[in-house]
Amino acid sequence: MTKKNKYRNKKCKMIFENQSYTFDSKMEMTFFSKLGHRLKRFEIEKLKLQPQFLLHERFTINTDRTKTGKSNIQAMIYTPDFSYIENGKVIVVEVKGVADTAFNIRKRIFLAQLEEHGVDEYHLVFKNEIIKYWR
Repeated sequence: MTKKNKYRNKKCKMIFENQSYTFDSKMEMTFFSKLGHRLKRFEIEKLKLQPQFLLHERFTINTDRTKTGKSNIQAMIYTPDFSYIENGKVIVVEVKGVADTAFNIRKRIFLAQLEEHGVDEYHLVFKNEIIKYWR
């Protein structure tokens, strides 16, 4: 079963270690497959799919748009594709074919907070090229 999204990516499924995984694109599935093989060879550890990072807490702001005069702003959560540990370093990976404005904003905020989240490196796999950021 394949389903296309607005960027014409097809959802892909694969079985790894007797477990089924669904990915947003073939490129993401291929990258996971490579990480899975590295995990089996003990080159990396603690591979996580779609880890979540809090970029900012929920807060309330004054406004004239509501009857109460207050508006709640939701927390901003960043969910990259993968995280893992390699040689003691925490590495976070985002696989993208198209980087939209919302992603670029979340990426900038996340990069500003790498140390707060205990992340040593951020890898953006953009159109099959790995771009590395570190603190």
